[in-house]
Amino acid sequence: FPREFPAVDRAVIAAAEQTGQLGEVLDHLANELEAQQALRDKLLSAALYPAIVSLVALAIVMFLVTSVVPQVAGVFAGQQRQLPLLTVMMLALSDLLRHWGWLLLLIGLCGWIGLHTALQRAPVRLRWDAAWLRLPVIGRLARGYNSARFASTLSMLTRAGVPILKALQSAADTLSNQAMRAD
Repeated sequence: FPREFPAVDRAVIAAAEQTGQLGEVLDHLANELEAQQALRDKLLSAALYPAIVSLVALAIVMFLVTSVVPQVAGVFAGQQRQLPLLTVMMLALSDLLRHWGWLLLLIGLCGWIGLHTALQRAPVRLRWDAAWLRLPVIGRLARGYNSARFASTLSMLTRAGVPILKALQSAADTLSNQAMRAD
């Protein structure tokens, strides 16, 4: 049932079926799933408030840039003095968003859809994941997460009596980063 169960769980269960240790492996998978769900809930609750505040702040900034700044620009229009660079940039940004904001939003949406579609192809996904691992902070976190998942799965499978080569392959199948999986 590939729609109901992730590839990671299917690979681990397939390896455990070969050794007759299915009960122990399913118990470990259930415990791991509960721990992942608890962590996901904590992360969601921790990120929800900052996300809401950020969205409200973005909406306020967009309102100010598209509504208030053009009104203030009228004050500057009557003066013959040269405006500071930051003020000129703010006025230009306001004009850009008022006149072409819909196009920028459309381009951003098309870019996101294009990236999502491109990542469905294996070679693109492999290069993307390899580049992701080279990022300063996020790359270290991704390596740590995938390494911990690999080690946990490998430990569970070897305790269940799965031969080491099969356990290594199944543990590699649990990695979400395609570059690490290939390595």
